[in-house]
Amino acid sequence: MKFEPSGWYERLRWLLAGKLGACPRCMRASLGLAIAAWAAYGVARAVSLGPLVQAAALVVAGALTTLFLAHIGAFYVRAARHWRAGTLAVDPEGDRARAQNRRRFFVTSGALLGGALLAPLSRLAPVLAASSPPAPCDCDGPNPKEPRVDCPSCRCKTKGPPKKPTSDCNQRVQSPATTTTENGTCVGSLNPCQGDCTLTFNWECQADKKGKGFHWEKAGAQDTCPTAGAPAPRVTDSTGKCHGKGCKPQNAECGKHTLWTCDPHAGEGNEKHGRWTPTTTFEDPSCPVS
Repeated sequence: MKFEPSGWYERLRWLLAGKLGACPRCMRASLGLAIAAWAAYGVARAVSLGPLVQAAALVVAGALTTLFLAHIGAFYVRAARHWRAGTLAVDPEGDRARAQNRRRFFVTSGALLGGALLAPLSRLAPVLAASSPPAPCDCDGPNPKEPRVDCPSCRCKTKGPPKKPTSDCNQRVQSPATTTTENGTCVGSLNPCQGDCTLTFNWECQADKKGKGFHWEKAGAQDTCPTAGAPAPRVTDSTGKCHGKGCKPQNAECGKHTLWTCDPHAGEGNEKHGRWTPTTTFEDPSCPVS
């Protein structure tokens, strides 16, 4: 009487026990599907399809490869058990041809599957190498100080403090910003710095610290006073030692450079000087990297 599995679990056990490593047709089919899946994955990478498509192709190729390797492992386990038990069936007439065919199948399948596996990996290796971050090598020196040359001032002086916006500041208008203006006179040490001006204040609606309401917060100001005659941007330097795993050799002399820009409108009140603002800090190429 032929055994018929009832549940899905019993059916799966029966299928694995009867087909895995024991069915030449199933083994050849799994090999062909694995090679086709890896070829599809290579095509997906070559034509730069979306990452989801590449990931799906990789998962399918990995699953089919695992199935084929399971066939190979189950076959050797079965052969080893029969050999130890002395129950390995031998056909005197066709054993040599079957053994040659079986050996040819395993050699060919191993070569094809190995090539299919190594082809995507050979393309993936340079990608990983290029994406890996290089070893750091930085100039371990102090940040350069601001220039010694004075930055003159030229600000718009108003009669009183800035007026807050008259519009309501609440949760519904928390994100938008608004401006207010005051008229005044240009004063400062910059030559020339004179004439009437307009001072524009930027305001943002922000929540109170205790979260019980909202208020207008000043977020900066601009004026219309002239800046002609301000000093040109200056560069200051500092020195240090090269530091990091990627430095070869270690502790070589290096330097840092900072570009500063004079802003005559910066500062508060009646200050006579503007403010040097760092715009760019960079290192010289004297730190050798591996």
